[in-house]
Amino acid sequence: HDVMVRFMDETTGELIEDIYAPAIAAGGYFNVSTTWSFDILGLHNISVEVDPNNTTTEFNENDNLGWTNVNVRGLADLSFPYIYDLYYSPAPYVIGHDLTIYAVVHNIGDVAATGFNVSFYNGTPTANNRLGVEDVVGLAPGALATASVTWTPSNATLYNITVIVDPWNVVEETNDINNQITGSIDILQ
Repeated sequence: HDVMVRFMDETTGELIEDIYAPAIAAGGYFNVSTTWSFDILGLHNISVEVDPNNTTTEFNENDNLGWTNVNVRGLADLSFPYIYDLYYSPAPYVIGHDLTIYAVVHNIGDVAATGFNVSFYNGTPTANNRLGVEDVVGLAPGALATASVTWTPSNATLYNITVIVDPWNVVEETNDINNQITGSIDILQ
């Protein structure tokens, strides 16, 4: 008859999955695996037990349990979740006058982000279009930091300003797609 294999998170008491393997011949084996989704960071003791309900007669019932420790760690996630995370000062924005560009960076991840930088660009993000870079020493989960650069626009026109947090991927993150924000600013004569 089929043999139950139970996967458990012994740390939380969560049953991960019961899997039924086909009857196994004497001296034989059968591979089983499962997918585990977790909600709690930290060390988890994951156990695998064959025939946990003792429904199969065996020579030795004491060799049916194995376990391993799995350390679940979170990642930082640096982002610009709101359109107003990019703003400018002072208004009105006039040609030839200093303008400060601000970017509010959020860490929406589970752990602190180590040091990273925030790069500001006039238009497409290239080295030739970089307006400035500000270093941020770190950011706790749930926290935010405001980075800024001062720039003096030389033409009365509409500029597209792009800001990228951690452009060189120094911080390991859950999502790098949300590391950029772009906005427009109209500079007056």
